Amino acid sequence: MAVACASSVRADDAFLGLGTLGGTNSYAYGVSADGAVAVGESEIAGDAASHAFRWTGSGMQDLGTLGGTNSWAIGVSADGAVVVGESWIAGDAARHAFRWTGGGMQDLGTLGGTNSYATGVSADGAVATGTSQIAGNAASHAFRWTGGGMQDLGTLGGAESWASGVSADGTVVVGNSETAGGTFRAFRWTDSGMQDVADWLSAAGVTMPPGWTLREAAATNADGSVVVGIGSNASGNDEAWLARVSPLGSGLISPAAFNASVREAGARAVQAGTMLPGLALFGAHHRSLLDAGLARKAGGACAWATADGMRNHSADTRMELAEAGVCKDVGSARFGAGVGKAWARQGWSLGGGAEYDGQYLVAEAANAFGNGMEASLTGYYGRFDTQLRRNYRNGAVVDRSHGRPDAKSAALRARLDWKDATQAGPFS
Repeated sequence: MAVACASSVRADDAFLGLGTLGGTNSYAYGVSADGAVAVGESEIAGDAASHAFRWTGSGMQDLGTLGGTNSWAIGVSADGAVVVGESWIAGDAARHAFRWTGGGMQDLGTLGGTNSYATGVSADGAVATGTSQIAGNAASHAFRWTGGGMQDLGTLGGAESWASGVSADGTVVVGNSETAGGTFRAFRWTDSGMQDVADWLSAAGVTMPPGWTLREAAATNADGSVVVGIGSNASGNDEAWLARVSPLGSGLISPAAFNASVREAGARAVQAGTMLPGLALFGAHHRSLLDAGLARKAGGACAWATADGMRNHSADTRMELAEAGVCKDVGSARFGAGVGKAWARQGWSLGGGAEYDGQYLVAEAANAFGNGMEASLTGYYGRFDTQLRRNYRNGAVVDRSHGRPDAKSAALRARLDWKDATQAGPFS
């Protein structure tokens, strides 16, 4: 199989140090959709404090504070025009969530408690999400802020909740919350209320894998149909998860297992394609045409027909071929050309696999130099229709991904044979 790879560096590819606001250290936490705007925090001159910054190609901009000493920028809108984070207020009496636009930094307030902080913002910057202490500082609750103010998103029955991510349109918020039983679970909030991600999946008909616990939702996609986070798997170990409820299919996907299925498909599809020319050149043509048992005659012609097959148990691969060709003797040389049909079947994890069906051409030039010395050059070119079926776990069921790429295989073999180089009794 021929595989071509290319690597290039564009003129605008770069690594950039973003600098500081005059101090020693700086840290970036968010980037706009097009990558043109970065946000974070930087120490100011003298390292007396850290301020939220917004960086563009023109440099780092100090976003100031809400009257206190320090501020931190955490999230940025898709176009980079709106920044959210947290800042100390006047007198450093508390930290409040802020929303910054070109007009300055806006205090988003709290849910009645002392402190709040914003961690997410919608694509258009109209919705900010985060966490705030409630009245009496008895607990912290996830919030969703719009121009109308800060909305308490509640909990899953326990005391506290924290927001981690928000959809592009601001209608879906995800995070984690304490339950009535005192445990912590990943949540997904919509205007219908806060819902345990496991219950969200169950309502969509998804069967959770046994033993899994979804503790925290970290982020969601543009429309809120995919949620990712951290949980405990059946072995009790921490494992990343991806949950999806959409027309494309629903379930809980382990990214590690999903990525393993992608790697298997990429590597093993190539493996099957490279084994097919190997079967022709080192199976059906394990001998040169001069050594094929076809009688040689000056100016004579010959023909052959052959079949071969192989099974590789470790690679769960089976392949066969059938071939016919004609040859011509010219002096001490023999020239031949043939056509064959070959097919391969390969098994992958969870019932997936690859199928190759196609035809190939083979041609050889061989010459006898005398004293048993023979040289040959054999070329191979094949074209195959393929069917690739990649299976992966989606909750307790198996989802499937299909592909039908075309494949081409090319190979060239040069060999030198020295027949009957020595003889010992009946053996040579």
